[in-house]
Amino acid sequence: MSNKKIEDLMVEHQLNFLKNLEMVLSGFIHDLNNPVAVIAGQSSILKTLIEMGKLSEEKALKTATKVLTSTEKMAVIQQRLRDFYKPAPTDDDKANLKLCYDTIYQLSTAKISRLELEVSSKSFEKDIAINGSPLILNMLVWNIHYLFLDKLEKNNDCELNIECSVSNEYANIEYKLEKDSLTDNEQNSTEVLVAQKYLETFGGKLEISSNGAKITLRV
Repeated sequence: MSNKKIEDLMVEHQLNFLKNLEMVLSGFIHDLNNPVAVIAGQSSILKTLIEMGKLSEEKALKTATKVLTSTEKMAVIQQRLRDFYKPAPTDDDKANLKLCYDTIYQLSTAKISRLELEVSSKSFEKDIAINGSPLILNMLVWNIHYLFLDKLEKNNDCELNIECSVSNEYANIEYKLEKDSLTDNEQNSTEVLVAQKYLETFGGKLEISSNGAKITLRV
């Protein structure tokens, strides 16, 4: 493959990544709006009650509980993005495959919800340690995950089933399409090529066909 072709593919990949990241950030901001509104509202009520001299211990406790709950929700939302960009390594600088998948799936729920995509997901039952960079692991799973979500966006009748499993010494993330299939161009898309390149650093493999894909990594 020529250098020009590789450059074109990387530009295409970057544009696709930014397009989906825009949807993620939009959902992230929307999710933050609710707890922020609760905190602002409860703080205003608390201020009014104090000024009127009508603040009882019961009302103060109820208001403080609502503010604390909303603050905790904000922390969870912020942690999702932090887990993607700066994922905490496990012991010996290993990547956590369960954290990787859960983070990317949670960040994609804004796209799934807004576009009413038909997606079912079954995550790993426990943490899975993988040798390699946590950020690179996130990027390769992101590529395949959004390849399929973008496919569903093009066809609202299409359904996607995602299942994570562990068999012997291998962990798998499998994507299966229902009511549609990947075209030859999609099977050889930039997302697939980039994911395969990332997988080389983990000694893993990607099986892709017209009706799905399976990421396999040694644990």
